[in-house]
Amino acid sequence: MLERQPIRPICQQCNKMPARSNGVSVKGFQLWHKLCGSCAKKKYTKPIEKDVHCGECGFVAQDPCQLDLVDGKTICANCHRLHIKEQNELRRKLREPTVDATIGLDDYTL
Repeated sequence: MLERQPIRPICQQCNKMPARSNGVSVKGFQLWHKLCGSCAKKKYTKPIEKDVHCGECGFVAQDPCQLDLVDGKTICANCHRLHIKEQNELRRKLREPTVDATIGLDDYTL
């Protein structure tokens, strides 16, 4: 005997896509979500809003792809590169030895 495929409901929000599967019940019935995958994702993800101006230099972007979010601030690609360079230089300074290398063993008298 052929088993009948369950009727897949349509998404209640967009009324276009089929709803997502929600597994099988204890009695063996197919369960469905109310929303499709894309509508469920839109419901629970918060969009990140970027400013159209650079917070460092005031650059006005033509497209949002020209700006980056760094430490909660919107900055342009040039300022982002400078920010990364400053961080790398600071890390290098912290790794440098603090002992004065110009003092040799001959300078000490016992």
